[in-house]
Amino acid sequence: GKGVTMIDLSRYRVFILCEDQEHNYFVRTFFKSLGIGDRKFDTYPLVDGARSAEGHVRERLPEALDKIRKNRENVFLVVVSDADKNNPNLSDRVKQWNEELHSRGLPVICKEDRILCLVPKRNIETWFAWIDGEEAIDETKDYKQRYRRPKAGDYGKRFFEKYTECRSRDTRCDDAPRSVRDACTELGRFCDALDKHERRKESSA
Repeated sequence: GKGVTMIDLSRYRVFILCEDQEHNYFVRTFFKSLGIGDRKFDTYPLVDGARSAEGHVRERLPEALDKIRKNRENVFLVVVSDADKNNPNLSDRVKQWNEELHSRGLPVICKEDRILCLVPKRNIETWFAWIDGEEAIDETKDYKQRYRRPKAGDYGKRFFEKYTECRSRDTRCDDAPRSVRDACTELGRFCDALDKHERRKESSA
């Protein structure tokens, strides 16, 4: 399997569409670990407290992805949405996003899209618990209570470390919660998409 490090990400700009600051800091430090500089991140405005964070992300997604598709530069989009209580996994959430895209007359997400879809289950705090070495993670349990003021940035960096360790052993994070394993698979697809983007740019240069 190709490692993330095959692609020089330092030339990329990152657009982040997510539900809250925890997601935002987590994504930023994860990609900073991959060599992306501080000034290369743009986060879409977060939802105000009154509305559903999940709905906010879903409604903003078509426009955000369309912008990436039309941009031939080195840019990509990271979308983060907690699974929450209704318990979807990554493919369920992507299906919802695809319905939203379809309803706006836009193509559904395909494997060539420069988008990374992350759906922590039950929420990002579940991933924090896994990173902290908690065994037998229960993805239906809410770990939010335990992480009142998490240093989400630290977890992004440590997630990167765990991810690279999994890849180097090629164990594919076997003992990780399912939503983390899904994220590892999705990262692989995402790297392939960037790889294709690079090759397309070279051939048209």
